[in-house]
Amino acid sequence: GTTWLQAYSGLSSNMTVNNIVDVQGVLYAATSTGLMKSVDMGGSWQPAGTTNWAVQAVHGSGNTLVILGTFGAQRSVNGGATWTNSTGYPVTIAPQGSDLMVYDGQFYAITKSGASGCYRSVDNGATWTAFNDGLSAQNTFVQEEFHADAEHLYIACALDCYRIPSLTTSI
Repeated sequence: GTTWLQAYSGLSSNMTVNNIVDVQGVLYAATSTGLMKSVDMGGSWQPAGTTNWAVQAVHGSGNTLVILGTFGAQRSVNGGATWTNSTGYPVTIAPQGSDLMVYDGQFYAITKSGASGCYRSVDNGATWTAFNDGLSAQNTFVQEEFHADAEHLYIACALDCYRIPSLTTSI
């Protein structure tokens, strides 16, 4: 494209958008005042089951959404209509800068809470365990963001960048 087009109908002027993700053709925006969704690729936005609390990150797979926010890690199996708390996530309030990624059918989270580091869920966000094997102690403490391509999941840390290979093979 050559020009940015505004896509804010339904987003309020007091919201900060922390991240946006496309889950099966629906856009979800993690904002400072809740989770928002757009079924018309950003033309208009509506609340997605959370209001009046911060959502730092959102990601999804199939009908499952996972958020990191004011109440820690939560998941929805019905597109955000209802939410349940995840277990094993190390913080009860996800700080700003928390990040989520779905890769190889698993959820990965950057906790932004000191030595907790990276966490992984292999059951669609229901439970979480630490996933820091191979990271230096300094880089377990300071992680910034994820990136993924067809062959690797990358994690950017304070001092280095790490990657893990995909477990799936395509023919």
